[in-house]
Amino acid sequence: MQNRIYQLDQFFECEVMAHDLETLKFLGQDIETLAYLYPEIKSWYWNIFAKGFEGYEREILIARESSGQLAGFSLLKNTFFEKKICTFYILPEFRESGLGRKLLPVAIDVIGGKNIGITVSDSVDKSLKPLLLSNGFEFESIESGLYLPQHKEIFYKLD
Repeated sequence: MQNRIYQLDQFFECEVMAHDLETLKFLGQDIETLAYLYPEIKSWYWNIFAKGFEGYEREILIARESSGQLAGFSLLKNTFFEKKICTFYILPEFRESGLGRKLLPVAIDVIGGKNIGITVSDSVDKSLKPLLLSNGFEFESIESGLYLPQHKEIFYKLD
């Protein structure tokens, strides 16, 4: 499932990226913006996600505005044992544009639509929870200190 393009609206498109090193490098710097929520994200991206990506067990969705500027991305895991939205991120300048409402259904479609998990840091749960619930996700559990000592991760599941 490579290089499939979704026209989200007149302003944004989303591409399921090719499974190559250039794709990984393209997103490599942007992934570091999430280190405030997940301090080990750079190591995870290059040591775990990249291996699964090369093995076609993971997908990268890139959302761009019509000028070609990166607007958001989602990192997906799609194995026999687990379907997960590992990362769902809209760049600050594109928040409130409706991009998240358009990108999430694509992520769900790409990984099969059922039994999909996502974890959300408590610091961003308030903004993501309505989007997740409106797409059929349900609260599953909370775990403290998973990525940061003083924070909680909220687990949601789409059945």
